[in-house]
Parts: sequence; C-alpha cells; structure tokens
Amino acid sequence: MARKLLIGLFVSFQALGVELAQDVSVKTDVGRTVTDGLISSDDVPQFVQTYQWQATAKFKPQESTFFLIDSSLLGLILENFDGEKSGTRADIEKPMSDRRKGKISLNEIYGVYEPLPSWSLTFGRKRITWGSGYFKNPTDLINPSKNILDPTAARKGTFLGSVDYRKESSTWTILKSGVTREKENGIPDQIYEVEGKTREMTAARYWTLLGTYDLSIMRLDDNGYTKPGVRDIDTGVSVSGLVVDALEVHGEALLKSAKGQKDYILGFGYTFSNESTLTLEYLHNDLGQSASEFASLAKKLYVGKKLGQRPSGNSDENLTGKLYLKDHFALGLQRYKYNDDVFFTFNTLINPVHRAAAMSPGVNWMARDWLSLSLVGFYNKSFSGAKLPDGSKVSEQDLFPMPLRTSFEIKAYF
Repeated sequence: MARKLLIGLFVSFQALGVELAQDVSVKTDVGRTVTDGLISSDDVPQFVQTYQWQATAKFKPQESTFFLIDSSLLGLILENFDGEKSGTRADIEKPMSDRRKGKISLNEIYGVYEPLPSWSLTFGRKRITWGSGYFKNPTDLINPSKNILDPTAARKGTFLGSVDYRKESSTWTILKSGVTREKENGIPDQIYEVEGKTREMTAARYWTLLGTYDLSIMRLDDNGYTKPGVRDIDTGVSVSGLVVDALEVHGEALLKSAKGQKDYILGFGYTFSNESTLTLEYLHNDLGQSASEFASLAKKLYVGKKLGQRPSGNSDENLTGKLYLKDHFALGLQRYKYNDDVFFTFNTLINPVHRAAAMSPGVNWMARDWLSLSLVGFYNKSFSGAKLPDGSKVSEQDLFPMPLRTSFEIKAYF
C-alpha cells in the first residue's frame, strides 16, 4: 500500500514536470558503550532504530530558473541507556520523549535564477563546498561538518545567497550566509548571535582551470565567530588535478588571519580498473592539541570523573570521532567492486601520536534495482596513550563513549 502511494506521488509530480527521487529506509544501530570512561555514556543509547523517508525534487519551470528541495522525515526509537553504578552497569530510566522522537530535516531547499547566460543567483538552503578534500574540508566554514568515517553522508547545507559569474574556464562567486541553529525538527530556530549581532559569513571565491588542475582561491569574512567582537578574515586555497590517468592529487588550506593559524589537508586518490577508489589524506590543524596538551586534558577529565563531573558523550562528534590532536591520517577505499551487485568500503582515521585508529568497514548489496542492504561497523583500537594518575593510558580514540557499533540498513528506491 505504502509503495503504491509513493509511486502514485512520483507519477503525479512527473506530470507537473517535477523530477522526483524518493527512498524509504529502516536502519538499526547496535553498540556497546564504555560506562566507566572519562566521557559519560549515560545519555548514549546502545540501540537506535531509524525510520526514514527521503525525497529530492527538482523543478525547472523555464530554462533560466531551477528549484531543488531535499528533505527527510525521520522517526527514531532509542533504547538501552546504560550507566555505571557501584562499578557495574545499570539501566537508566528515560522518559518516553527521550526514547521516541520525530524529525523533519530540510537538507537543502533553494532556487537558482540565471538572468544572463554568464550570471546566476542562488538563494535558500544549500550545501556549497569549495574545497577538494574528501574526508575533511578546512575551508568549509559554512556547512555542518562531515563525519570523517562516513564523509559521503553529508547532505545538509546552510541558508545563503550567492552570485556567480562564469567564463569559459573560470568562475567568480560572492556569497552571504547566516549560520543557523536548529530545533529538534530541523526547522531553523535562530541565527547565531555574537554580542547581540547576527553571525554572518561573507565569502568570495575565484575558481579557474589550469590544464588538468582545478584551482580555487577564497576569502572568508566571519564577523566574530572565533572571538566575539573580532572579525576573522581568512584566506583559503584549494587545488586538485590528475597526475596520470588514474592518480589524482589534491590539497586544501585555510590560513586564519587573527592568529596566523593553519588548517590544511594533503592527499591523493587512485582509481582502479573496477572503478573503486583509494584515498589517503594527511590532516593538520594548528588549533589541535600537542601530545602534552592532550595529556593535560586527559588528567583534567580523570579528576572530573573522580569528582562525578564527566562531560556528556551524546553528540555527533563524540560518537563519530572528535579530533583533539593536531595531526591525523585518513585512509579510505570506496566502492570496491566484488561483482555488479556487491560493493565494499573501508574508512579509517589514524592517530599517529597514540598509534590508534577509528575504523569503519562496510558492505552494500543491491539486491534489486530498487532495493539495497548495507552493513557498516565502527571500531576503535589504540596501542598507546597519555598516562593517567592511576598508571593507565588513554588515547584520543579511548574518549569515544561507544568504541564498538554496528549499523544495518534496508533501503528501497522509487
């Protein structure tokens, strides 16, 4: 019945000239938390069931005008909250409102108008990424950040207006964005405030094609996000291109003018004959911590735990891999083709200081043209770390409240 309804909706939109893509999915996440860690896992569910309907509609009423809406309707069931009590696991009672949730997510909703062949105006919520990094984009100060262990899942943009002027091998772009907070249902709540003023981002980019290389030069003006009352005007550069037919190299850097700090990535991608891609990137951020600074943080967290004051681990960055240190490596194998229907992926974030890694292997099976099944695992492993007062060692990866997790998803396309 539900499938007939979705197909009927698809046919109706087609009749109006709307290009509509839909999918429905059921995903089950099961994990095991660390109840006695330095980060609290009391608010982290070990069982999450997600029901999602996602639709992307594209509409082009005339040659010079284009609209896109990308939205999701989600239902969540969260269970099995475990905490520590007298050195053992204990169930934590949660009200129904914390265990049953609904959410409407507007990932993108924008329009594009081309008054002249070389000019275009864009307004609405859109994800614009100017950098060349796969796992991380240092120059992306506008959108919600990527999950390094699942970088292709990033869909959500931010509200903006932009003007593009295109020439044969170059483009000039000016962009104005108000970075927004959100309510639980995904509808904009308010614009970030800095000392009573709206947090805004003004950015300009020049993109050009130099032989087989793409070059972008960016200027980003943030009115006080890094430090209230101080404008932060940053410079960004991104380059990527083919060295040989199958080998691509890329780099992306952001220089923060306020303190001269650098955030950059360097990497390459190699495409095999079966169309799978191996990507390796080196990630550096001056804002990260040195080994001694992380050791100091770990000791503070240790003291906080003894005093019963552990920070909550229920946040996206804590569950997927918060970067505390300055330097990391990220390695990924995308869509390794076993046959026409089965693909494997593997992403890992490597912490060389503590000889530790967060790993995410996965497999996807296209059972039918309209049906896919996927299984993804998340696992953390460390061989060293900062020494705590009790003689134990803790690495960056050991701060994750859920070191082991498995996700199984069934998705149908219409």
